[in-house]
Amino acid sequence: MAYATLQEVRDEGVTVATASDARVNAALLAAGKFIDRHTGWFFERTLKTIRADGPGTSILHLPFPVCQGDDQITEITYGYDTTPSDVSLDDVLIHNTDEDRENPKIRAIGWRWPRGGDLVSVTGYFGYVDWDGDVTWTTPAAIKDVCIRLVVRMIARIGREDEQLDRQIFRLTEDSTKGRKNVFGDVGATGGPTGDPDIDLVVAAYKRPFEVRSVNGADDDGDWTEWTED
Repeated sequence: MAYATLQEVRDEGVTVATASDARVNAALLAAGKFIDRHTGWFFERTLKTIRADGPGTSILHLPFPVCQGDDQITEITYGYDTTPSDVSLDDVLIHNTDEDRENPKIRAIGWRWPRGGDLVSVTGYFGYVDWDGDVTWTTPAAIKDVCIRLVVRMIARIGREDEQLDRQIFRLTEDSTKGRKNVFGDVGATGGPTGDPDIDLVVAAYKRPFEVRSVNGADDDGDWTEWTED
């Protein structure tokens, strides 16, 4: 997914002389994949059908956030055969506020999800996005900024010393034009994948939380603890 547009990259000073449209567009796609891989989320409203394990409890945890707003989940079924059972959307509570994005889930009201691996199918709109409260869902501004910064790094030509130096400008600790002396700091100062704090700190802030879950499921409050059948 591309989290910024060609024009937004051009607006930041990347000219056609620096990189062709094709080169920028390829870098935009690569930057989007980089962000997805290092955060564990995706940041564009996307229609998906996902499969989830049936936990045997009232809480069904999802791998991605449900987009904010009404009617973002369109269908829920469970079962392995060719005629799975439908779940009425009136019988579930979909947790899809801004606060729910880091812990996406669907709660069964007054019943429990059947237990079984890869048992439940959920179709709807997913993505870690911002919502205007009406009909527009957008990539978070910080993710868009990181995408553009990654593109600028990626389009630097390997054979151009000046462009490669520009990629490392965030590490510059001492610069002298007399005798052309440049001193760079440690590349791993941020502990992130690029060493650039303007990229790595944002990626870290949006990283999917580490999850520790029981193999048996969650309790009715959504806390993942040991669960046995009554």
